[in-house]
Amino acid sequence: MKRHSGLRMTFLTVALLTARFVAIADKHRLPASEVLAWSPAQQDDAATHYHLSDTLREKGDLDGAIAEYRTAISQQPNFPEAHANLGVALKAKGDMDGAIAEWGTAIRQRPNYPEVQSALDKAHA
Repeated sequence: MKRHSGLRMTFLTVALLTARFVAIADKHRLPASEVLAWSPAQQDDAATHYHLSDTLREKGDLDGAIAEYRTAISQQPNFPEAHANLGVALKAKGDMDGAIAEWGTAIRQRPNYPEVQSALDKAHA
């Protein structure tokens, strides 16, 4: 009986996660298959928001991407990739001061981050 109980819990967990990712896809008008294809490592809360923001940025939804990057950062403040990409999105929106601040945070969290250091150098040139 315990074996069946474990299988039931696994099924319920998968069903809940699938429903969650389908809801994310619907909210952002993305194909559910795109969101469901994210690896399990991308499916924890901060990573989910981070990968969603990357997808939204690539599709040109900068406002949605910025909101999702900020959500990822609020859930995991020490997330240099999210700070770096938030900086990219803010720069694209014309907020250079905001971009520089996010890139600075990314560099403080990961001192050896050449792409971000290059972006900061160009911003200060």
